[in-house]
Amino acid sequence: MSTFYTVLGVSEQATAAEIRQAYRRLVLLTHPDRTPDPAAHRRYIAINEAYETLSSAARRQQYDARLRQPTVSPVAAPVPAAAPVHRDPALRRRGRPAARRRPTSVHAQYAQRTYDLRPYIRPVFYVGRTLLAGALLLVLDFFLLRYHTTADFLAVAEPNQVDALYYITTTHGQFATRMEVPLNTEGFRVYTSLLLPFVHAAWLPNGQEVPVVQQVTSLNSFTGLLIVLALLSQWPRLPMIARINCLLGAIIVGVIVLLMALQL
Repeated sequence: MSTFYTVLGVSEQATAAEIRQAYRRLVLLTHPDRTPDPAAHRRYIAINEAYETLSSAARRQQYDARLRQPTVSPVAAPVPAAAPVHRDPALRRRGRPAARRRPTSVHAQYAQRTYDLRPYIRPVFYVGRTLLAGALLLVLDFFLLRYHTTADFLAVAEPNQVDALYYITTTHGQFATRMEVPLNTEGFRVYTSLLLPFVHAAWLPNGQEVPVVQQVTSLNSFTGLLIVLALLSQWPRLPMIARINCLLGAIIVGVIVLLMALQL
């Protein structure tokens, strides 16, 4: 016969500390955030119901008394709460007590609102891996995939009073420099990335180097944040709801990175 003691895996002589320790251990194993198994969810509800009764000395004493009655099912029969009867002021004059209402524990309320997150496992896996691959490809393009080429000179923006930088536009991207470039310059020899127009170095046709000031600090920061969120969405030790939240954050950051990359 199944009893609240067998649900928690303790003996009928277990102390309050042993019951509390067994409850915490079982909740960690069956919590809906840790496993999508419906059987574990049902066991989680039964564990909370058993602990709600055995954690109170008065309710446990009444429950033990019911266990000694072989004709009554100890699990199926509800155990009344040993709380004092509160009388409604309006009914006190008539001598009638207010109706008893058994409080619902926070764990039981949460267990009734559990959801099956198994349909989200595959989308989280594939979308997270795609975002991670895109971010790593962007990092690889910035640091490793570089080549030398010739770029035509298209335009130059006058420096402002804040950074005193000249923003030069070429056929292979835009770069900033503190050097004033002659307007009659036909082109540059640039050292740029393969996929995106990250210009890392530039030279005038006569071989004079044009010092390039990198302007992709914000893009690098958002790319790093994207990698962290995408990795967290793939971490199996995290609860499924936390992995979904990390994936949503990675999608938002990924859109920002894409917009910043298109503006280069």
